[in-house]
Amino acid sequence: MLNRGGWMNIQLNRAVIESETHISSEILRCLNCLYSTIEGTCALDRDFGLTIECVDQPLPVAKNLYALDVTEKTEKYESRVSVKEVTFEVVKEKLVPHIKIELKEDDDE
Repeated sequence: MLNRGGWMNIQLNRAVIESETHISSEILRCLNCLYSTIEGTCALDRDFGLTIECVDQPLPVAKNLYALDVTEKTEKYESRVSVKEVTFEVVKEKLVPHIKIELKEDDDE
């Protein structure tokens, strides 16, 4: 399943967002926008979106870089939720991220 000596592509625009509780459609829309935008492509906020730094890294490094970026960017741009866990599923020799989120305690959405 791995190609190029242990390397695999991460599908940056196919993140699956999961939650054990109801998350409003507004929050999901914001998260989908954040997770599908490449950092540096938003003219007025170059930090918005996820970095593509993980794309050409060995698998363990790529997973960690992606999970760290998702966690930090979610905290910065969608403070109503927090990232509980980031896991990956292999689909057709590509990694599809599964991002588990939860509402923060002080948010009643």
